[in-house]
Amino acid sequence: MSKEKLYLSVISISNFEKYDHCYWGPGVRDIYIIHYVKRGRGYYETGGKKYSIGPGQSFIIYPGELVHYYPDEDDPWEYAWTDFMGIEAKKLLEYCCLTKENPVTEQPCPELEELFVQGAAAYDSQSPQGVCRNVAYFRLIMAKYIECYPAGNGGDRGDAALTRAAEYIEENYRRPGLCLEDIAEVSGLNRVTLHRKFVGELGVSPGKYVNDLRLQKACNLLRNGDYSVKAVAYSVGFSDQLYFSKAFKRQFGLTPTQYRKKQL
Repeated sequence: MSKEKLYLSVISISNFEKYDHCYWGPGVRDIYIIHYVKRGRGYYETGGKKYSIGPGQSFIIYPGELVHYYPDEDDPWEYAWTDFMGIEAKKLLEYCCLTKENPVTEQPCPELEELFVQGAAAYDSQSPQGVCRNVAYFRLIMAKYIECYPAGNGGDRGDAALTRAAEYIEENYRRPGLCLEDIAEVSGLNRVTLHRKFVGELGVSPGKYVNDLRLQKACNLLRNGDYSVKAVAYSVGFSDQLYFSKAFKRQFGLTPTQYRKKQL
C-alpha cells in the first residue's frame, strides 16, 4: 500500500483551475474525489445518468464507479477538488447527502470556495505538520458539506457493524492476541459475514486489514522515531520480529531498516 487506506488519507486539495480541454473517462477511480465548481459549466456521467453542473455545485466520485466528466464547450468550468480515501472518509460521507445515487448537489454552497482556496494554499504532503494541516482543512471542507448537504437520515445509512469492527481494530491493533473472533463479536456478526462485508466494502479480508494497519503504523514509527525494529514490531502488535520484517518486506519491498534509511 503506497498510501494509508485504512482510516483517513487526504491525497490532495487543489486550488481552482479552468478546464476547457480536460476530458476524463470513461474510467474508474480507486479513491473518493469531490469537485467544487467555481464558475462555468460541465457535465458528469455516472450510473447511467448525465448531470449538468454549474457554479457553486459539487459532484463526487466514488471508488469503483464508472465515470466521465468534461467541460461545456461554450462555457468551460473552473473547479477545485479534493481526493481522499479510508474507512473514516466513508464514515464522514454517511453524514452528507452526496451518494452514489445522488452524486451532485442541487443548491450552490458558496462558502466552500474559500475553504478550498485555504486548503490548497496550506497543502503540504512532505512534513508531519503539513499532513496534520491537510487533514484539518479537509475536515473543515467536509464539515461544510455536512452542514450544507446533510444526510436525510442523520448519517445512519452506513454499515454500522463494519464501522464498529474498524473502530475496534484501530483501538486494539497493538495487541498481538487480537483475533477475528473478538472483532466479529464486537461487530455483532459471525466470522463468515464479517469476512464478506470487509471484502465487499474494503476489498480486503479482516485479517489483511489488521495486518495492513499494523504495517502502516510501523511506517509512521520508522519515519518519525529512532526505535529499534524489535520495538517497532512489538508496538504495532507483532510478537515476532522476524515475522514482522518478512511481512514488512512483502508489503513494501524493503526491510524495515532499508525503509528507514530511505526516509532520511
